[in-house]
Amino acid sequence: MKIFGIFLTILSFAFSSNDFICKTDKIAIEQAKTGIELLLESDPQNVTCLLRLASINLEQGKISKGFELLVRASEIDPKVVEKHSLLALFPFALKVTNMKKQAQEKNDKELWNQLGDRYFEMGIFEDATVMYKKSIAIDANQPDIRVKMALGLRKNTNIYCAIDELKKVVQDNEFHFYANYYLGKILQHDIKDNANAMHYFIVAKESLEKLKSSFSFEEYQKFSNEISREIVGYQR
Repeated sequence: MKIFGIFLTILSFAFSSNDFICKTDKIAIEQAKTGIELLLESDPQNVTCLLRLASINLEQGKISKGFELLVRASEIDPKVVEKHSLLALFPFALKVTNMKKQAQEKNDKELWNQLGDRYFEMGIFEDATVMYKKSIAIDANQPDIRVKMALGLRKNTNIYCAIDELKKVVQDNEFHFYANYYLGKILQHDIKDNANAMHYFIVAKESLEKLKSSFSFEEYQKFSNEISREIVGYQR
């Protein structure tokens, strides 16, 4: 979460700047975005508008797209980017954008997973979910990645999509611990389907016992106590 905090601080500073030629403060943000996109169709080398569009995408949480636009602007005129408030984001933007290009060119599920993990760790769940989806499109038999994608969907309040993804995991592996555990959590706390939640908590508890040696003592105790509290709370 330290990385996420630094990232938010940089974004906050970047968005406070008003050094753009393409000013948009008097019109709706979506109208501004559409206008800039149209302008770039006729003038794709307009670095000022590329940077403004990058800022809009970043403000809207479309981090991956914002990074791509920032890198594109630097490729056209690095000196302009060097003087811009988004400069602090550039090293990370360049790194993940290059990773994304490699993942696309090589059709590499591991690179997509690494990108998904980077975005997930920063709390950028929409982009994390996109990266995991691309990985699963290459290899659908990745239960742990499907669980991560489900958690990203849940964070974006796509609750029923998250449930569907977790159920796909347990269809192939009835005793997958994390899929059962998070199904229980989501059903219990997000949609209040307590009876079905208990089914998954009970299976998760059984799975945890079978996999006890795979967890550290602290992890095992944490999950065991949490599941027990959920089951006892339902039975009261």
